[in-house]
Amino acid sequence: MIILYWPFGQTSNQFIQHVSLDAFCRDNGIRYCNPFLYKYKKDYPNLELMKESWFTKNALFFSHLKKIGLAKIINFDGDKQYSSRFYDPQFYRNILMYCWGWGFRDSDIVSKYRDNYKKQF
Repeated sequence: MIILYWPFGQTSNQFIQHVSLDAFCRDNGIRYCNPFLYKYKKDYPNLELMKESWFTKNALFFSHLKKIGLAKIINFDGDKQYSSRFYDPQFYRNILMYCWGWGFRDSDIVSKYRDNYKKQF
């Protein structure tokens, strides 16, 4: 599961960040949660969001998961340790992956789901 740990930019930039991760997850059968878009649900009623749960927001819970190896945090902007695996779907399997940063983009996959995003936004 991928959980957006922190959004970047203003509204439109947050939407771009969201669709980049969402499309990758849809294409690879990975669960994805962006707890920061719930504030836009009123303005965009067709927005498809995974139901937010307690563990998507609780930093203390995350720190415990990280200590026992059940969660990782990835900075897409400068995490050299994992950068070669950002686009490998197996990297995100069987672990909670908290992600942030601008560096994750795959315009081909986003284009594949373009009609879906047109309906949402």
